[in-house]
Amino acid sequence: MMLRDRSLDRPRLAVALGAIAVRVGAVVALSRPPEGLHDSLLYLRFAQGISNGQGYVSWYGHKTSYYPPGYPWFLGVLHRVVTAVGLEAHFVMIVGFVQAVLGGIAAWAIVGVAARVVGHDAQRPARSRCARVAGLGAGLVIALWPNLVLHSAVLLSEGLFVAAFSVSLLGFARLLGDHRADGRSTMTRGWWGDAAIAGVALGVATLTRPQVLTVVVAVGLAAFATRRTARGRIALIVAPCLIAAVVVLPWSVRNVIVFDRFVAVSTNGGDNLCIGFNPSATGHFGVPEHCDTGEFYIDGPEAEARRNAETARRARAWAIDHAGELPLLSLKKLRYTYDRDDDALKAIESFGDDEFLSSGARTALTWISNGTYVVLMVGVVVGAVGLAGAIRRNDPERSLAVLILVGGAASAVLPIAFFGEARFKVPTTPFFAVMVGYAIARADLHRRGRSDTVDDLPTEPAVQGSEP
Repeated sequence: MMLRDRSLDRPRLAVALGAIAVRVGAVVALSRPPEGLHDSLLYLRFAQGISNGQGYVSWYGHKTSYYPPGYPWFLGVLHRVVTAVGLEAHFVMIVGFVQAVLGGIAAWAIVGVAARVVGHDAQRPARSRCARVAGLGAGLVIALWPNLVLHSAVLLSEGLFVAAFSVSLLGFARLLGDHRADGRSTMTRGWWGDAAIAGVALGVATLTRPQVLTVVVAVGLAAFATRRTARGRIALIVAPCLIAAVVVLPWSVRNVIVFDRFVAVSTNGGDNLCIGFNPSATGHFGVPEHCDTGEFYIDGPEAEARRNAETARRARAWAIDHAGELPLLSLKKLRYTYDRDDDALKAIESFGDDEFLSSGARTALTWISNGTYVVLMVGVVVGAVGLAGAIRRNDPERSLAVLILVGGAASAVLPIAFFGEARFKVPTTPFFAVMVGYAIARADLHRRGRSDTVDDLPTEPAVQGSEP
């Protein structure tokens, strides 16, 4: 395990505060109540129902679990507090300020993750410098990524998810490095604390976007890439997952009571599948006639459950019967997901229903969002290649490289299972940020005229101690 690099503490805090500051600026300048029947307005309605004591109910007052409950409950609790102090008129802006803080938390966590990927070693200053550069670089990516900054100003789940998932990744990163040179786990109070952080944050992320559970596969592969014992590997996987299950379980029990069947988190999975797999599927969002069952979630729990099951059945049947069309359809889904990065800007203007920005401002923000995105994606590719090299070279931190590469790849291609949408790449941004941070560290080595790379730095296991 690596010693903690305390020289990283103040810059890390500065990155987090910077992330908060730029988001607060975006909220003050751009935050507005949502218009039109879009997700933002629906989330506001869900929050009001929760705040008023109705629970999570649909537009017509029926109990629902159509959208994952994490973000509605986050908004609902906040709405209750804001209403209690007489600031309900400013609710949307206050949400933006809270989401700005979440952005700071995400940036702070990702600094720790990326620094661990390289690995601090007090006996090897070059490696320690690389760890600091990688960590701060990754943190700045999260802090200043235009699309993430703008998401703080809208009532969408991205900010909450990225914060929860980033904290979960930090917990897993600590666990993966928490072992002695002989491979035995150091299951101390600190180890269990990290397991709790990883598990609770993963549970919150699951309640916000259930697809995050693909990361469990990456954690499993990363655990088996460590030098620890079999018992330690299993504990690393099982303990956080059990804690996450405890976080999710109360909602699953509630759903069994409401729907009279098992619904782990939400019921929109069938619709999402059917949008992606139907005779008129384009790879993008649509409202296909093929998926019309004559019922919708607003018609009550029984109709909601029936629709979810039926649309999922139709999607699976179509996919099986048209397997030859799936490769091209998958590529279309990825294109719609990755061809641009201005989805938050569109959400700010309620997807065209509240175009309050001037043409010049809109054009400038579009260019900033998409231009920065192109540069970052170049960094992602460079960083991914470098991380693959760390795995090939049997680096002691290779387990973290496995976590980032496998987890990032699984998250990046997940839209293939549903449909393509620019918002659907936001959950992958923590992985992307770590890859860019790794690329920045490599570039810093070359800038200083060194012939080695991050992968070539001394790789002997560091001594046991605490970590960032």
